[in-house]
Amino acid sequence: MEIRELMEECEAEIVAEYLQMDVIQKGNRKYITCPGHEARLGKPDLHIGNAELRKRGYMCYACHEFVNTHDMVMEVTGCSSAEAYHIMADAMGYEINSDCRRSMDIPRIRLSKWEASIIGLYPKFRVLVTQSSEKDDKTLVYDGLYELYKANRNIYYDLIIRKAKKAREKYLFCLEHYGDVKADMAYKIYNLLGEKFDNSIYGKIRLELDDRIERCERIIHIFSAERKKTV
Repeated sequence: MEIRELMEECEAEIVAEYLQMDVIQKGNRKYITCPGHEARLGKPDLHIGNAELRKRGYMCYACHEFVNTHDMVMEVTGCSSAEAYHIMADAMGYEINSDCRRSMDIPRIRLSKWEASIIGLYPKFRVLVTQSSEKDDKTLVYDGLYELYKANRNIYYDLIIRKAKKAREKYLFCLEHYGDVKADMAYKIYNLLGEKFDNSIYGKIRLELDDRIERCERIIHIFSAERKKTV
């Protein structure tokens, strides 16, 4: 893919999630804190309603500035222009025709926010990892999954695989006991929602659980394969 095509097709929201930026939805619009606020106005953006995500970048109403996705990446990471193109390509799953090489250590295999939430993790939360030794157990604290990835990739992959397996078992249990009107614990949903209960809720529950189970299995497969490469 040529850089011109990448600039046209790359979506700022996907890149923002790839970089683990906070994205807040208000109505049908999505917002971030303005990453270029301090450089332009001399102080960081503390109000997440200032900068609206668009398809090809963001518009900061306080700065009165539109910033394309490429420049947004540079503002957030401090990387070079060439590195920014590679980050955009990685986020979109593309390869670009260029001789430049990416030096930033951003994980190529990572979770989306939805994937992180369904297995009980979220990229911006602190990650606690317990390391056991003959003398004692030590708990290490990492400021998000990316910090853990940089510190120890094996633990990063193992944590995600373990969480995905545990989540899959939970969703399989729910599917068996709640995912159908004839399931043995389905009456609890009926009693909870009362007399005007619509049985179509079971179809929605089954679809949602099937989707989550499939995604957990996909995460386990992808991260297990990546884990083997580090052995």
